[in-house]
Amino acid sequence: MKLRTKPTARPSQRYLFFKVHAEEPVAFENLQGRIFEALEDYLGVSGVSQANLKLIKNLWDRRAKTGVLRCTPKTVDEVKLALALIHQLGDQPVLIQTRRVSGTIAGGKRSRLRNHTA
Repeated sequence: MKLRTKPTARPSQRYLFFKVHAEEPVAFENLQGRIFEALEDYLGVSGVSQANLKLIKNLWDRRAKTGVLRCTPKTVDEVKLALALIHQLGDQPVLIQTRRVSGTIAGGKRSRLRNHTA
C-alpha cells in the first residue's frame, strides 16, 4: 500500500512558463545545463536546493522554444531574474522571457491558450 502525503503537508510550487528567443533550435539538454548553471551562479548551491527547481522535459516545445520550470513561491523572483541574466547558450545569443507564473500547469496552459486567441 502506497502512503500519500496530505495536500497540506506538501510544499507549494509555482510553474514559470518561459520562451527562449534564439535564431536556431535549442536542445533541451543544452538549455537545462545553462539554466541550472546560471541559477547556481546567482542563487548559489544552497539557494538552488531551497528553490526545489525542476525543468519539466515533456513540456519543452523545441519548435516554439517554450518550456516550464518549477520552483517554490519564495524563490519565483530570484529564478526569473536568473533566467533573464542568460544571454548565451553555446555559441548563439539567446534571451529567455518569462511569460507567466502559475500555481498549476493546467492554469498556465489555459492562460497561454487565451492569450493566443486574443
